[in-house]
Amino acid sequence: MDKSCFKSPEEKAGYYSRIRYCISIGEAVFFLMFCVLWHTMGVSARLSGAIETMASTSNPFVAGPVFLACFSLVYYILSFPAVFYRNFLLEHQFGLSNQSVRSFFFDQVKAGLLAFSLSAAGLLLFYFLYTAYPLEWWIYLTVCWIALNTVMAYLVPLVVVPMFFKYTRFPEGPLRQRISGLAQAMGIRLLEIYHIDFSRRTVKANAGLMGLGNSKRVVLSDTVQKSFTDEEIAAIVAHEFAHSRNRHMPKLMLASSVFAALLFYAAFRVSPAALSWVRVRSWTDPAAIPVILCSVFLAEAIVQPLINALSRRFESEADTAAIQATGSADSFITAMEKLAARNLSDPKPPALLVWLFYSHPPVSERIARARAWQGMPGRHVL
Repeated sequence: MDKSCFKSPEEKAGYYSRIRYCISIGEAVFFLMFCVLWHTMGVSARLSGAIETMASTSNPFVAGPVFLACFSLVYYILSFPAVFYRNFLLEHQFGLSNQSVRSFFFDQVKAGLLAFSLSAAGLLLFYFLYTAYPLEWWIYLTVCWIALNTVMAYLVPLVVVPMFFKYTRFPEGPLRQRISGLAQAMGIRLLEIYHIDFSRRTVKANAGLMGLGNSKRVVLSDTVQKSFTDEEIAAIVAHEFAHSRNRHMPKLMLASSVFAALLFYAAFRVSPAALSWVRVRSWTDPAAIPVILCSVFLAEAIVQPLINALSRRFESEADTAAIQATGSADSFITAMEKLAARNLSDPKPPALLVWLFYSHPPVSERIARARAWQGMPGRHVL
């Protein structure tokens, strides 16, 4: 894209961000319409009947995954142009992507198979609990949901991330010694730190804390290592250490579990009336799958902004802890500025977008808070 089209980097970042979120909102509306039309136009009933005839069984544990596969495939084909534009063409248009078409398609296949496997497993679990425990299924589903989320949080860095990226252990040297000192000063056991090969796909930079127990680790993109100073990397790592010290991940998981329990109970209470309204025999009828998916999507749309609000609070806490641990607001500020520039993060997004989508505070707020901390009396570099 011609840089002369924009008066400033901030204008470019805002334009890029608005395009992405407009497409995301459009995709959400399309998914809801697809589910509603699939059900109301009778496609669900006809497909369910066809599967029952071809498989010579009405067993939902067989027909359900087949129906889900057909539904997912049709939806993916219809939605692929938007996915391709948002995740590939737009990224190249703004100079953010290094990925080839071939690599993009391989990632899509892997992500699609993973998503379908998890969705099918969740569907079968729901069928089993709904059939075996007609009055208590929502309780057992909550317990299983918590257990599965805990297992997934443990496995993501061990199984999921290596499907897409290659780990490299953070090298020995002065920076690692600096990080070891930070861990000791912050009172936490030193987590293993890795780089992943972001640069094979994108010029963006990122960092995060992932995993539980002995799978917990801090992960930095190799683009951070190549473009950030040691003090900026120390500020980023201290931020992730703060998440670990303050147990932010378990707290977010607990909040999600409470919301899940409330939603499952609400689903249990309205289930008889909902079955009559959507005109299906049972929730184990494959024809009900679009209704179930639509309901799950709407529930997530209600809950996610609340989880995001809690996440933004935790991010602010981790920002402050990182500055206190490193003793340098300057390094934190320049790190945020570089992250925003590389990722084309909108520095001042509309409040509605922040509420709906942002798990982190806007970068302008994070920098302003750091500058305020820097200017407080009694602050000094350690």
